[in-house]
Amino acid sequence: KLYNLLGLNPHAVRIFIAEKVIEPEEHVDVRCVENQQAPYVTHVNPRGQCPALALDDGALLSEITAICV
Repeated sequence: KLYNLLGLNPHAVRIFIAEKVIEPEEHVDVRCVENQQAPYVTHVNPRGQCPALALDDGALLSEITAICV
């Protein structure tokens, strides 16, 4: 699952994923401050930042470079 929102950093990840023809499954609504509330901060990224990528093995990546490599 890719958790993303509007902004430059998430946009770079969206471009990378679009080039790889991968369809993201999850979006975070920052207008509702969803990225600063549970369950996002408790299960995805305690800093409340996006983007974040949840891998099939349960690992979470929250750095753009790590997601795009």
